[in-house]
Amino acid sequence: MRPLKVAARAKSFRLTQAISPDRSLSALAISAFISYIGAGEAISYPIAIPREKSRWSGVTRVSDKRVNPGWTPTAEMRRENPRLPAHVPGGHPPNPLGVRALYLGSSMYRIHGTDAPWTIGDAVSKGCIRLYNEDVLDLYPRVPIGTRVNVTWRRYRSWPSVAQTSYAL
Repeated sequence: MRPLKVAARAKSFRLTQAISPDRSLSALAISAFISYIGAGEAISYPIAIPREKSRWSGVTRVSDKRVNPGWTPTAEMRRENPRLPAHVPGGHPPNPLGVRALYLGSSMYRIHGTDAPWTIGDAVSKGCIRLYNEDVLDLYPRVPIGTRVNVTWRRYRSWPSVAQTSYAL
């Protein structure tokens, strides 16, 4: 297998233990990283996670993918911050979704880039998982629609256990 090219901040790990050939994403938000597992490798990316009151967990699937997605804040977001615009078009520099978005199930939640890279590593979102734009550009082509996504708040101690747990659910 040829080595994968990964984003500068991402970490790549070769898994020596056999795992399911299906691809999977695990958002291990309490540890502030997301891992992509496929083809015998796991790649982690630093993330920004949801604020405590907006946290959710469960297993879902990538239902859609968009390049330069537009962003429309929810009514709740606009109540909390009336200065928010009604809509920010895709490709616009202050777009909170950044350059790519993976939509999760039928929810409003996404795994996406950001216009605020200084927030990566913090609990700042209303439920979405943010990556650096260069990392979401690396992840986006690896993840087909239908990919399983497991969001958990459980801590993991080692990478092989991440791979094993992600497929054990």
